Amino acid sequence: MSNRRRSFRAAPRADCVCLALSGALLFAPPYGLAAQQADEPARVSGASSQSEPWRGGNSQSEPWRARWQMEAATEYDSNVFRLTDSGKERLDAGGTQYADMNSAFDLVATVELAGELRGRGALGRKLSLGSGLEVDVHALNPRRTHVDFGVDAVQSLSSRDKLGVEVGFTPSKFRRNYLSGADLSSQPVYAAGVQQSLEGRVSYMREVLEGRRGGRSVDVELRALGGRRTVRDFPWRDRSELGGRLKIEVELARWLDMELGGTRIRAFHDGTPEPVWQTFGVTTQSLERDFFQNELSVETAVRLSRGARLLFGYEWRDRAYLAEEGVDPVYGGRVQRRNTFGGELRLDVTRTFTARVGAAHQLQDLSRSTAGGTGDEEDFRRTTGFLQLAYRR
Repeated sequence: MSNRRRSFRAAPRADCVCLALSGALLFAPPYGLAAQQADEPARVSGASSQSEPWRGGNSQSEPWRARWQMEAATEYDSNVFRLTDSGKERLDAGGTQYADMNSAFDLVATVELAGELRGRGALGRKLSLGSGLEVDVHALNPRRTHVDFGVDAVQSLSSRDKLGVEVGFTPSKFRRNYLSGADLSSQPVYAAGVQQSLEGRVSYMREVLEGRRGGRSVDVELRALGGRRTVRDFPWRDRSELGGRLKIEVELARWLDMELGGTRIRAFHDGTPEPVWQTFGVTTQSLERDFFQNELSVETAVRLSRGARLLFGYEWRDRAYLAEEGVDPVYGGRVQRRNTFGGELRLDVTRTFTARVGAAHQLQDLSRSTAGGTGDEEDFRRTTGFLQLAYRR
């Protein structure tokens, strides 16, 4: 999914477990589990999350209803491959390391389609079934063009409790070129890293306190997260992830909402030996790629009028590798810290048509850099901006 779609973790998921196609996220995670778990997964789901709030309860007298939604968006990304400043200069100069990586910045056009069925499920309570498809087309780096799929289900357990299940799948996505070995003259050789990802979520949502006007005042959501990513021809990059997320939504005033989120993830790798570029050449070693990742986020939404909202968000991410410094030449003692700031204006032009425009800035810094390493992300700066139009029925 494109980086635009992250909208501080809230926009698309305000009302249900889905990350629905209906949301345009500002922040990008390359593959991950929570809104941005570890990196960037398939994040397509049903259209329910952008619809009006839907409470649990009994729906014995309600027939099944169908809804659909279509979105079109364009996004500018100043650093689509997340390169250092020197890496962007080397890309501009060309070379086999950057084959199919045509430009550090890119323009991305996205089309999303989502459908949803709502009706009576277990014990006569409301059930929502959704599915979605998204196509991201990269104008300057066509190798990155890809498709995401997703399905989800949300079952009401009571008037205040819901249980959700969500699955997303990306069959093929070009990430960037990675170190794959050395040639006969001991010079590093790079090859395309094409990723396939499958992720799932199980969520429990609870309305803790109902507002005086009948609307929700305090909501709490707990998520269990899991996923698997494989990278073709790079088995040492394959990983599994398990984690959890807590989200709290608070209505502070009629015109002001706030969302707080926290996520913890554990990533597992099998330790397959891999090529490592060091000052004296390329060697093959088993590296400790496992890590713990913590995320904290806050988003504030200000209602400017009945159909206009202004959102501001911040997200902090800390990824600590388990390898010991002095033992692992690449990941030993390594910590990645990422900060993302953004803003968005959302306009409900009509009951069925919505427009969104926003931007975000992302910074990543390492506590310990490595010389050459494996071609992974290091320090980078990145700015994104998007315009999205959505129509739903």
